[in-house]
Amino acid sequence: MLKGLPLTTVMEGVRVLGFSFGEVEGIVRAMHDVADEAGAIGSRFRYFQRLRFPEGANTGRGVPATYGLDQLMQVLVAFELSEAGMSPTRIVRTLRTNWARLRPVMRQGWAAGRGMAEWREREVLVLEPAALTDASRAEDAYVSVENPLVPMPAFALNGWAQGRDGPPRLLVIDPGRLVSELRRAFPIVTALTAEDLDEAFESYR
Repeated sequence: MLKGLPLTTVMEGVRVLGFSFGEVEGIVRAMHDVADEAGAIGSRFRYFQRLRFPEGANTGRGVPATYGLDQLMQVLVAFELSEAGMSPTRIVRTLRTNWARLRPVMRQGWAAGRGMAEWREREVLVLEPAALTDASRAEDAYVSVENPLVPMPAFALNGWAQGRDGPPRLLVIDPGRLVSELRRAFPIVTALTAEDLDEAFESYR
């Protein structure tokens, strides 16, 4: 368990979770099941911090970053995109511009994983190959970009993967899988339980 317990407050009956930089980094390591001896995960985190991503976590010089549940979910998706080969700046542009439209898909993934929605009917996010074609170009992290993550019903993936429903895509981000892995890693890294995480997700919008 990392030093420093998650900040937990209750506002109008809603549990609000807050995590330190080290705790979020530990969650990512646990979810990816890597020792990260070369410090690659930490390096990516610091790069994201320099781009002030996710917004609201970096409160100023000398002030420790605090990540809420929404910011934690942005970080998890950011690392999925990073593994696909998308540049950090393009990741930040994509999520900064489009997160409001992606957030409901993340919550639906949690609901499906907890048996509150049909697992087969949950939505996944499909990344078009064109989103990576200019990944090496210099970019401004604050310039908006068209959303390359296309929501698709999970039950349509089999036909799509066989090429019947259009050209092949490069990557599928499954929020249901992400949240399931988060629930597994959560009590390993934090002082809270998976049930605490579920309670926070209840009010996640």
